[in-house]
Amino acid sequence: MRHFRPALVLGAALAASLFTACGSTNTNTVAANCTPADGISTSSLNLVLPGKLTDATDATYPPQEFVDPTNHSYTGMEVDLANEFAKRLCLVPNVQNVQFSTIISGLTSSAKPGSQYYDMSLSAFTITKARKAQVDMIPYFTAGESLLVAQGNPKNIKSKNDLCGLPVAVETGTVEEAEIKNVPGTTSGVALNDGVCKSNPVKLQSFGTQDQVIQALNNGSVDATYQDSPVSGYYNNLNGNKFTEITTISPNPEGIVVRNDNSAFESAIKQVLTDMENDGTYDKILSKWGLTNGACKVNSSCYQQGLNPSA
Repeated sequence: MRHFRPALVLGAALAASLFTACGSTNTNTVAANCTPADGISTSSLNLVLPGKLTDATDATYPPQEFVDPTNHSYTGMEVDLANEFAKRLCLVPNVQNVQFSTIISGLTSSAKPGSQYYDMSLSAFTITKARKAQVDMIPYFTAGESLLVAQGNPKNIKSKNDLCGLPVAVETGTVEEAEIKNVPGTTSGVALNDGVCKSNPVKLQSFGTQDQVIQALNNGSVDATYQDSPVSGYYNNLNGNKFTEITTISPNPEGIVVRNDNSAFESAIKQVLTDMENDGTYDKILSKWGLTNGACKVNSSCYQQGLNPSA
């Protein structure tokens, strides 16, 4: 839900430098005599790198994607999903840790499918009309938003309407940042778009990573942080439940981001996702990360909402 991206234009040199500076993780192997699921021909998918499935993600958003502190590899629910897609397509998973403000532009950086920087992105992208004007988005998960405040909630914050005049931290470029700034067309249920804080604006502090957002609350420089509810729960648990979580809005669908002119690739991802749902793998991955309440399956109301977002 975090990402809200207007159309971005990057110079080729800048985009290339961002791409090559990213880390990556892959197994470098594919099972012997592997046959892609559902008879899919990987030669028709217009892959960025032959034999690899290149997934862009901003690995600072646990439990969906983050860097494992024990072995420094990329992990999380969405990394597991990306790896499973690769496995079923007989491809090597190639997860790229990318600054999320460059992800959509990296996917649309070339007019020719396969010449862009990434094949797809699993990175907690809320599905919005603005995004769907640039890329296609395959619904697969749903998440709400919530606030974290100091334990005991000393400022008596009950909703976003109570943030007027207070210092609040968000991650740069997120839906949450856009909502506080009253950017139209973000998500439904925006509480500040009625000008409630017009005479006493929120003292917004935007940071490049979610770790920095939480650190601002830890050191007392802000009174609240605003992010996806699974992320709030993860960081609260990580910090010994020293914060109080305040749920603010109901969940919205998130989507796998793919190009809108590579139908063979998009169809393959949709088919494999359906297979994972049907054989229980999808549920197992969500259960592993305690995110089963965010399930968004094909033909569900959540999935239909993702196909036709209201904002």
